[in-house]
Amino acid sequence: MTRLLGAALPLALALSLTASGTAEAHQKPDVALTGTAPEQIAPGETFTIEITASNRGGRGAVRLLDRVPETLLDVTWTCAPLDEAECRPGGGQGNDVDVRAWLPPGGRVVLRVEGVAAHAPEDALIRNTAVLDPPSRRSVTTVTRVRGPIF
Repeated sequence: MTRLLGAALPLALALSLTASGTAEAHQKPDVALTGTAPEQIAPGETFTIEITASNRGGRGAVRLLDRVPETLLDVTWTCAPLDEAECRPGGGQGNDVDVRAWLPPGGRVVLRVEGVAAHAPEDALIRNTAVLDPPSRRSVTTVTRVRGPIF
């Protein structure tokens, strides 16, 4: 518990200052992560991963990090805000994705990562993990199997 002016507040609450300079307590976001990716892919094919961060309550800023595996080449990504959410930047390229999002209650953002599957041995696995920070270190991992090599 945190104390503010003699009142006990649960740790799930955050404080912010309003434009008039008064303190305001609000519940931190409770964010769920989900991810989708194809079950199988052949080397040289375009590959798409989607990560969705959905706020189940509270409001606040979160950071979504995705260190896309090097087995995906020519990576580009976009972040689409839904339900009054915001995300910045809205897109980029490269395997290090770092998005900051503002999530109101019920808000969500969808991170769409696209790339080309690198040549890999048959049955190799491409594992991609996205991490949410703060308010938690929740993560989601997608796994895709590489079908056979192309010659």
